Amino acid sequence: MTIDVDNAIDLHVHSAPDVYPRLLDDLEVVRAAEAFGMQAILLKSHHTLTADRAQMVQKEVGIQVRGGLALNLTVGGLNPVAVETAIAFGARQIWMPTIHAQHCLRTATGEMFEAEARKGYPGIVPFDAEGQPVPELLVILEMIRDAGAILGTGHLAPSESLKLIALAREMKLERILITHPIMSFTRFTTEQMQQAADLGAILEFDALSCRENWPQSMPPSTTAQAIQAVGASRCVLASDGGQVINPSAPEMLFSFAHDLTQHGVTPEALKVLMHDNPAWLLDV
Repeated sequence: MTIDVDNAIDLHVHSAPDVYPRLLDDLEVVRAAEAFGMQAILLKSHHTLTADRAQMVQKEVGIQVRGGLALNLTVGGLNPVAVETAIAFGARQIWMPTIHAQHCLRTATGEMFEAEARKGYPGIVPFDAEGQPVPELLVILEMIRDAGAILGTGHLAPSESLKLIALAREMKLERILITHPIMSFTRFTTEQMQQAADLGAILEFDALSCRENWPQSMPPSTTAQAIQAVGASRCVLASDGGQVINPSAPEMLFSFAHDLTQHGVTPEALKVLMHDNPAWLLDV
């Protein structure tokens, strides 16, 4: 089946410059997305703001380019000043800690994650030993809500993510995105996925999670089953692309979509997954 989703959007793309090797730089990956007829992409870095870089690339292309900020130790962790600054630069997604989340440092495998773990960082947690949100988290959630930006769950443990979603919904956040819920170290059960969707979150299923060359990958059929269990109306597809061992992010995304059609995901569902829901999240 030919995948023909007009104006597809990818909310999770890694590019150079970066601390770790990336296949393409910002402009190269955006031009690749433009060549695929995509409407928009969101650049992500584990180490630094990408909203400013997105503005520079935007001048060179005809598609929409957005950025965000992952709250790792490189930007001060759960740092309200960093979030305020990112939003002022136009950041559309603020991720909870990824490579420096305590859960990720303790559980993730793969060269990049293991390199970070060897540095001996204690790791960042959003809730204290009593299960209460750390004060900075509340301030950050207010900022994300007021900006209408996306709250990404990052590399928190599923139990932490579910607690975060419940808190965010209490605080009236609307755009909440579960980061790759079938990745080995952020793997939700089907029941947890359904719980997240019932709370009002959207689940981001990434091509990288299903690549055979990725540690503890899952087959595309697992993603198809999860989408069918939760409903396409509460899901999006993204690439999480940019690794030098993989094709370009747009190639990954469209190949992933094709694989899903072999397991019952319909063209109508793909439009929701690759355009309608991402467009609402990104506000484009």
